[in-house]
Amino acid sequence: MKELGNATFKNYVGMEQGFSERGYQIVAHVLTLGYAVMLTGLFYFILTMKFVAPRYRNSGVLSVAVMISAFLLLFKQAGNWSDAFGCLPDAPPGGY
Repeated sequence: MKELGNATFKNYVGMEQGFSERGYQIVAHVLTLGYAVMLTGLFYFILTMKFVAPRYRNSGVLSVAVMISAFLLLFKQAGNWSDAFGCLPDAPPGGY
């Protein structure tokens, strides 16, 4: 565990014996939840922009830009995660 240092949670899930079906699904669902939350935040900031004082509307515009970039990043990472494990013909049954 010490040799991973400052690794992400994905490295800890598959650290011992590679990724099981459960480990793969946990990471896939976390990434899906992440981009769904960013999309929800994007809609929130777009829909509430009219109700913010004109003086603070720039913060809404910046928040929309952040939500768009975060959504696109997490959406692409989720796609890459699925693609990385979809083409392993020699994987053991139930594992990746």
